[in-house]
Amino acid sequence: MEHDAESAANGARPPQGREPKNEETVPISAQEYRLLEYLLCNPNRVISRDELLDKVWGYDSVASTRTVDVHVARLRKKLGEESVPLHIHTARGHGYRFSIEDMSNPER
Repeated sequence: MEHDAESAANGARPPQGREPKNEETVPISAQEYRLLEYLLCNPNRVISRDELLDKVWGYDSVASTRTVDVHVARLRKKLGEESVPLHIHTARGHGYRFSIEDMSNPER
C-alpha cells in the first residue's frame, strides 16, 4: 500500500497516495510512510536508530539499525535530497532529525 507524505504531515492516512516531488508524484511504501510520519511528528529532535526501530518497525522486529539507514536513504532519494539533505539530517553516531525550518523555502 502506498501513502502520501503530505497526508502524513496532516495526520491523515489516504487509501492510496503519493509523495509530491516538484510537480511529479512518487510512490512511497507503507514502511517509508510510517518512518516519514514518525519523523514529521517529532520535528527538530534527534531520534536514535533504536527508537525508530522500536516505534516504526515495532518492538518485536528483527530489523537492524542498518534497515533504518536504508529506508532513510530511500526517502531522501524520493524527496530529491540524495546529495544535500534538506529535511532528514543525520546526527552522526546518534540517529536522524527531521528539520522543518527548510520547508518554508519555496525555491527547493
